Amino acid sequence: MNIILLLIALTINICFAESKLLGTTLGQVNAGVAEFWGCEIGVRSYVVDFKPPLTSAYSKYHDKPCGYPPLIGTMMVCFTNLTGNTSEKYIEKLSMLTAEKCNEFSSFNYTAEFYKQQYYNATKHLVDYRDVKNLSQPIYSPLTTNVSKYYASFKYYKSYYANVDNSTYFAVGICGYFLALIIIGAIHNFCRETSVAKSINGTRIVKLFQRYIVFPTLLPGGKYYEAYGWKYFTILSPNRAQFLVDFVLMLLQIGFYGATYYHATHKNYLRFLADKTGIMSFGKIPLLILFAGRNNFLLWITGWSYNTFLHFHKTLSYWMILDAVIHSISWTILELGYYVESLKELYFACGVAATVIGCVMIGQSLHPLRCISYEVFLIGHIVLAIGFIAMCWNHCNILGWMEWLVAACCVWFFDRLVRVIRMCCFGIRTAKISVVGKDLIKVEVNKPTWVRHSPGHYYYVYFAGWNMWQNHPFTTVQEGDKLCTYIRVKKGLTQRVFETVSANGGKMEWKVCYEGPYGGNGSYMMKKYDDSLLIAGGSGVPGILDEASRTSEGKMVWIAQTLDSVKAYEMMLRNVKLDLELYITREQGSEKTMRLKELWGEAESEDTSSTDDKSNSATELEIKSCGQQVHAYYGKPNVAEIVDKYVRESPSSNVGIIACGPPKMMDELSHTMSLNVTKWDKSVDYYSEFQIW
Repeated sequence: MNIILLLIALTINICFAESKLLGTTLGQVNAGVAEFWGCEIGVRSYVVDFKPPLTSAYSKYHDKPCGYPPLIGTMMVCFTNLTGNTSEKYIEKLSMLTAEKCNEFSSFNYTAEFYKQQYYNATKHLVDYRDVKNLSQPIYSPLTTNVSKYYASFKYYKSYYANVDNSTYFAVGICGYFLALIIIGAIHNFCRETSVAKSINGTRIVKLFQRYIVFPTLLPGGKYYEAYGWKYFTILSPNRAQFLVDFVLMLLQIGFYGATYYHATHKNYLRFLADKTGIMSFGKIPLLILFAGRNNFLLWITGWSYNTFLHFHKTLSYWMILDAVIHSISWTILELGYYVESLKELYFACGVAATVIGCVMIGQSLHPLRCISYEVFLIGHIVLAIGFIAMCWNHCNILGWMEWLVAACCVWFFDRLVRVIRMCCFGIRTAKISVVGKDLIKVEVNKPTWVRHSPGHYYYVYFAGWNMWQNHPFTTVQEGDKLCTYIRVKKGLTQRVFETVSANGGKMEWKVCYEGPYGGNGSYMMKKYDDSLLIAGGSGVPGILDEASRTSEGKMVWIAQTLDSVKAYEMMLRNVKLDLELYITREQGSEKTMRLKELWGEAESEDTSSTDDKSNSATELEIKSCGQQVHAYYGKPNVAEIVDKYVRESPSSNVGIIACGPPKMMDELSHTMSLNVTKWDKSVDYYSEFQIW
């Protein structure tokens, strides 16, 4: 573990060290670069009596204008003639720029003072270029500027760097757009964490905002938590708020694509488009990595769910790859006739590889493939991401814009570092694992003293073994001095653990490590409300039961398939003080009633259920236990009716609703909230604890 930390720290230091060498690529248009290249390229055509050292990779182009005094003087005078600026400050700036560029591209390492003196010396010995009768002979004196000869090149570079700067501004603009969203989210989160939301949620404008923006799925009666499609052709849809964010992002992208290209001829337009899309693609990489990180500090600032940031991660990745594809196609056209030769250049080949890897990542992350094997997707995605960053690094380490990659690397390594620290703090502990249902296992581990548990907390659980690298998020509850995780068995890791425990008599010890805690925001916000409605189902039961054990006012609705699945949470149920409505969807009969009575430790006669009860799915059983009322119903509940009735009949002026359950149930709740929130005369808020990605 210490080796991992050392490697992470070393990599971050390398990133920062190189970033200092590279500097920024912004502000080139006003730095004199256009003048330098316009004049430097122009003076290369003169014949000189000079043998260049040719010790640099680009010496054959730059040694003459950077090392032959008559050409240096001609070039320096050209700067002032093109711009009409002869101020001392301007001469200083161009001298420093000339020294920088010549040191980088030529065999010479002269100082800025040297080039400054060459300028002043040239002004004293200038020869009019029109007086030179034979330009095929070497020149021995600095010449005046043939403005018509140099101006076209100067104008091109001026427009080129203006477009480069604007492209960087556009990339920053996308970051600024999400910054604005983060600020809005932070304000909304602050209101929820204080009593402000409880006060304003009853106003008409907020209710309209909740109905049409916050609560609904994209389409009325549509899906958000549940995937569209069938079998191997599935896709997750954004909700209404996410779609609006995506739509504005699309408008920004289209606007930036079509923004003004200064002085662009038809020939130059493709070059400018290629540069713009390449820079815009790079500008999204830090956001991509930040939004995908578990330790993204924006989760805490905004209160948004992790799956919301993952949605933005996916949306940005689509636009980033589109930028990269346009960039690559444009350069392919520009390099027609030279493409094979260009591939011999490392930066060019790495650029092609980065685009290909990015496209593979998009295809590899499609929803059906993630569902087939999430573990394979995840490890493949990480390996491809590392390859993508490496190719981008080698593509631009001689071109610039490395600040985007340095920022991305630092964000990524910070997230990984915090993960390792969390795991080290928790340590490897011995857990007791038991089978508590036909598809449910329970993991119990001693709670570290430093952990302050809150309902809704989830941990990424690592099981010791050859697949220790695999980890999945599970809601965790506190039972005494234990942290308990109830895991619904699916395929993959959980299936292997279940089979191993079952083969050992249904109970065994296992070395585990917990990474966390994460989440838990909803619980804190629910405390602000005078009345509460908690709804649970499927794998979402533990977190809601944990919340119910700490809530004194309200009611809990639990939708379960069988009584056996209810009995698995007996220890947690004993701490619940709220009234409980229990809906059993796949069982009926007196035998099932007895199991329910046994669960609460009640001893009642077998005749509490009659023959009529068995055939009536609306039969209600009322049992008193542990101080709370338990109403057990057979059959599928009408969630919309339950929520609407509870809010209308609540004696309180404000109600907080929190839920976690199967995707279909969560979508139904979203529809219910969006349809009814404007009809209720109370302040109502809704918190979803469901995570999907």
